[in-house]
Formats: sequence, C-alpha cells, structure tokens
Amino acid sequence: AFLMLFNRSEDLAIQYLAKNIDDVMTFGDGFALLVLELTRRVCRRDPNQKSRFVRVLFQMLSSTSAAVSYEAAWTLVSLSNAPTAVRAAATTYATLLNTQNDNNVKLIVL
Repeated sequence: AFLMLFNRSEDLAIQYLAKNIDDVMTFGDGFALLVLELTRRVCRRDPNQKSRFVRVLFQMLSSTSAAVSYEAAWTLVSLSNAPTAVRAAATTYATLLNTQNDNNVKLIVL
C-alpha cells in the first residue's frame, strides 16, 4: 500500500511517514527499503528536505536486516558529508563486515 502511495502521491507518503516515523522499524524490511528510496528521491529533488529524514536514517542503521543497514548507511553518506553521518555509516559498514558470515555481503560492503 505504501508503494502505491509513494508512486501516486509523494506528498501523502511523506505525511504518512512523518506521522509514523517512530514505528518505521516495526513495519518490516520492505517498508524500510521503500522509506529509503523515498528519502533519496525527495532529497535529490529538494536538498532542503534532508533534515526531515535524518532521524529515521539513523534508526535504520541499527536494523537487524543487513540490506536495510547497508542501504541506510549508503543513503546517509550520499545525502550528508557531516562527520557524524560519515562516522555512523562507517561504523555500520564495519559492523556488517564483522557480523555477516556471507562472503557476498562482505564483498558488497567492501
């Protein structure tokens, strides 16, 4: 449902996300990946919107899903060059390298 909303009315998707920002991680990995895509799309179009999404990006860095953590780190680095953001992303990458047993995941991170 969020994918349809995201593709049909980006403003309504952003409003929904703003109302449910604290619950994003409880909605599942698929929803989190859609939120990351929405974040990238909105911030590419309007860089002033970055501050709206920083909190949820930092939440996603600690996701139990390797895909969500990796995408959140990549999104954070692509949107911000602040030392705090870069340090948090680097920590996430290092954590992924240390915790993942799958060599394919390690190669992607590297």
